[in-house]
Amino acid sequence: MSRRTLAELIGRSEEWLRLIETGARPLDSVQAVVRLAEVLRLRDPAELLDGFPPRQRTPIQLGTEDPWDELRTAAVEPPQAGSVATIGVDDLWHQWRFCSRRSTTLRQELPIRLAELRSAWQDRTGDEALAASLIDAYHLARSMVGGSEPGLALLVADRAVALAERDAPLRRAAAARNLAMALLQTGDYARALRLAQTVAASIGDRPPADRPELLLWGSLQSIAAKAAARRNDIENTRRLLAAAADAAARAAFDDAHHNVWFGPSDLHLTRMSTAINLGQLQEIPVLAAEAEFSDGYPPTLQAAYYVMLAYVYARRHDAAAAAMALDRVEQLCADEITDNATVTRTLHLLLQHQPVPAEIRRLARLAGIL
Repeated sequence: MSRRTLAELIGRSEEWLRLIETGARPLDSVQAVVRLAEVLRLRDPAELLDGFPPRQRTPIQLGTEDPWDELRTAAVEPPQAGSVATIGVDDLWHQWRFCSRRSTTLRQELPIRLAELRSAWQDRTGDEALAASLIDAYHLARSMVGGSEPGLALLVADRAVALAERDAPLRRAAAARNLAMALLQTGDYARALRLAQTVAASIGDRPPADRPELLLWGSLQSIAAKAAARRNDIENTRRLLAAAADAAARAAFDDAHHNVWFGPSDLHLTRMSTAINLGQLQEIPVLAAEAEFSDGYPPTLQAAYYVMLAYVYARRHDAAAAAMALDRVEQLCADEITDNATVTRTLHLLLQHQPVPAEIRRLARLAGIL
């Protein structure tokens, strides 16, 4: 493919592409990365982040199944004409929050729904209700993928941002928040921090009185705090946690708007997460004792609390306490044992110390480690 053809396909100038190829200009646009990956048919757009042209394509091991193949196809391939979409994905969001086997179920159901919505959008561009459903589907896809497949997570988050450009300000902000979360989960902490702070500032410089705006503003402060902690920026982390705490106090209880959860329970999880990432493990028992979950707070979100506890106990060589925490994770959201990267790291830590309790061996076998 010629440079001119590739430039035309991605909607950029030939000179822009030449500068990218020679390294004279960084490839620092999520939209450009995603579009290039689509045109070049790369399995993972993250391959472009180390330079363009990509050094090598991501190898796919023979005999293994890509768990995200169907979702990637539904998000990237041209939509089929004539599909009839079920408007809304609220039922899928409910499964994600409250079903213990959520990933097992949604890996089958979400690709079908996403493909239907994209097909319907092709025929009914401008339908606000359909656009909202498609944005929610992309948001759910990003939530499912997390950091396990960086390119796909960024792709679906970017699609939601592009779709929300002509929507109401709050939905645009929610889509941008989703992209900030994708950047955080895929390890781009500097951009996650900048984006979360920029979007929060667009809502206001203090906690808004309007509840939907308040929940989104507080969630953005939490994301920014996590990103700052990942960068070992203690002062900024504390400042952002204080802003999130102010918003949580005003919210009084956890709630969701545009499928973004925030409130006192979410704040507890953020405090624990930032303490772990700053290496302040001694604070975790105190923070854990203070944590309380609001009525109706999804059990799959509560599982994150026990995942962090298990990791800290493993770091402290307390296998019995770690096993109890992991058992609780399994009760709340069984798929986290197999899908959560922190659970995997925790089990690897626990397997290094002899003797290994029988319960840890059982969980390791369930996770596919043994």
